[in-house]
Amino acid sequence: MKWLFGMGLAVVSSTAASQNTLDFRLVSGAYEVEEGADELEAEGGVGFNLKGQFHVNERLFIRANYLTAEPDEVEINGQDLDGVELEGTFFRVGLGLGGVNENLRYYGALEFGDVELELSGSGGSVASDDNGLVVSVGLGDNGETAFLWEVELGLVQFDEVDGGSFEFALGYRVNEQVAILLSGQSYAVEDDVAEYTLGHGMLGVRIGF
Repeated sequence: MKWLFGMGLAVVSSTAASQNTLDFRLVSGAYEVEEGADELEAEGGVGFNLKGQFHVNERLFIRANYLTAEPDEVEINGQDLDGVELEGTFFRVGLGLGGVNENLRYYGALEFGDVELELSGSGGSVASDDNGLVVSVGLGDNGETAFLWEVELGLVQFDEVDGGSFEFALGYRVNEQVAILLSGQSYAVEDDVAEYTLGHGMLGVRIGF
């Protein structure tokens, strides 16, 4: 089976147009790969996500994201594979441009992305690595209330796969520096051999400075 995902996580914009942010989140992942009549599913496990956004000025920002997930409940065609784990490692870094009006925050970003997947068990391991570009656009609240929301769409163009992504975040601002976040992501990419979907559920905090 060919293990190439064209996905990485999109980093969400900050809670204010000129505020730098760091997000710390726990991650639970769910993967699905369909190749002809065969289907692999993996879920469970706990990983982590660290991502940051740093403003050069009020409109231009740099952002980076690092995520690992380790689903440890793996099935092929409905049959459990005991002792088998699928680990995903994702990295993205790039530039973005955004602004704020009376009601909304809006932005776009261009990033380099890299993803590595490794399937391991008692018989050994197999891994793949792919990279390329991700172009994304997003909307969010303008940072003037206690409730936080964000939504982002991405176009993925890696060396071997292409597709799209969707992610959201909902949160509550405890104060101007700290917010509690609940977020989710879904991705759909494909290559010449198979179709891949990837989902992450995340819970964590955002620190603004």
